[in-house]
Amino acid sequence: MSQAIPPTVRTTSLDEPLVVSLVIPVYNEIDAIAPFLQRIRAVFAPHTQWRLELVFINDGSTDDTLPTLLACQREDARIAVVE
Repeated sequence: MSQAIPPTVRTTSLDEPLVVSLVIPVYNEIDAIAPFLQRIRAVFAPHTQWRLELVFINDGSTDDTLPTLLACQREDARIAVVE
């Protein structure tokens, strides 16, 4: 009879920040990007125990959404952009 393999459990140290990843689909959202980022940063600013990661999924925007997101990505290492 084979022995059961216990599941792998990853624990984090209490000193390590928890990663909070937000995946945001966007399509022609140029007017919403700045207010959204401002609000998200304000909400997460007091939570130093969390490490924020924002992943924007651009769904073929035809306005300036993609260039704007790429500029935001260059300014903030917590932002990732997927085309």
